[in-house]
Amino acid sequence: MLNTVAFQVRPLPPFRLDLTAWALRRRPTNIVDRLNDGVYARVLMLDGAPVDVVVFQRGSVETPRLMISATATHSVSPADIRTVIEGVLGTRVDLGAFYDHAREEDGTLGELVRRFRGVKPPRFPSVFEALVNAVACQ
Repeated sequence: MLNTVAFQVRPLPPFRLDLTAWALRRRPTNIVDRLNDGVYARVLMLDGAPVDVVVFQRGSVETPRLMISATATHSVSPADIRTVIEGVLGTRVDLGAFYDHAREEDGTLGELVRRFRGVKPPRFPSVFEALVNAVACQ
């Protein structure tokens, strides 16, 4: 029997799921972090069992809402999934001071910040996964 939970997360603005997932994927051949038509999907290991997670964004860059659905063969806690997804997608990272500094920049940094406004610094869900990714991407 499959167990499914669905809930919303309100990231700190500005936030763009497409850019953040793009940064997390690093390569188009990444089959773990999938991004298709604005929908981010991946399997997370929680309590030693796989959980299939799907995320898409509603609202604007300035008023973002993430719609999250998770399916597993065991009971899953929305709070546990929320914690991992918020870390992976950087939804609680406040980049206000960075944007203030970049506004003063006329050169390349200012242009990049305008172009990629809403991307958050993503993280891997575990140190082990970060280490494996670092070695594999060498």
